[in-house]
Amino acid sequence: PFSCEAGNCATCMALVTEGSATMRVNNALTPEEVAEGWVLTCQALPQGPVVTVEYENF
Repeated sequence: PFSCEAGNCATCMALVTEGSATMRVNNALTPEEVAEGWVLTCQALPQGPVVTVEYENF
């Protein structure tokens, strides 16, 4: 899922459940959400060979 593709809308927000990822841009998530493991998948860069994410069902 995506909408803006720029890190602004959080439509692509997902929880990293395995591995890790960093974001190029984050204008939508709070520091607390990032600390919990949430990323914007349109801006996420994997930091290893395996990264698994789970999208919320809205």
